[in-house]
Amino acid sequence: MPRVTTLLLIALLASVGCDARTQQSSSGGSGGDRADDAVAIAKEVDSYAAEELAGSKLNAKQWLAAANHMTFDTDKNEIVKLTDDCLAAGAVGVWVGDAEDDDNNTKVIDHLFIELPTDAAKRARIFQLYNKWNDPYGDAEKDVGQKYLSPDWS
Repeated sequence: MPRVTTLLLIALLASVGCDARTQQSSSGGSGGDRADDAVAIAKEVDSYAAEELAGSKLNAKQWLAAANHMTFDTDKNEIVKLTDDCLAAGAVGVWVGDAEDDDNNTKVIDHLFIELPTDAAKRARIFQLYNKWNDPYGDAEKDVGQKYLSPDWS
C-alpha cells in the first residue's frame, strides 16, 4: 500500500479516536459512544489488514530477521521483541504487509498485523502485551472481537 494511503488511514483512525474522546468528555458520557467507536475502529483495522495482507502476507519474524529490513522511526529490536512476545502468547501469526522500498536497497515498515486467536485467555495476554508496548503511542486497545491488532509506530 502506498505510504500516502497508509498515512491517510492512520490519520482517519486517529481522528475517529479523538472524536470519540471529545464526545465522551463533552457529554459526560456513559461510555456507550466510546464502545461503539472502538468497534468501528476495530472493523476499520480488520478491513485494512485484510486488504493489505491480500496483496502481501509475510511472516514478521522471518521478515525482521533480514539485515536489509528495517523499522521506520523505532528500534527494530523492540519490534522483534513485540513479535516474539505475541507469538509466545498465542497469536495466530504476526504479519508484515507491504513494505516500503528505501533508497539504500532496504525495505522499511511502520506497522505490523497481529492476528488474534479465538481463545479468550490468549487474547487477553496479547492485549496486555500490546497495550504495554503501545502506551507511549496511544490509548489502550480493548478486545471487541477484532481479528487483528495493528501496532503502528510512525
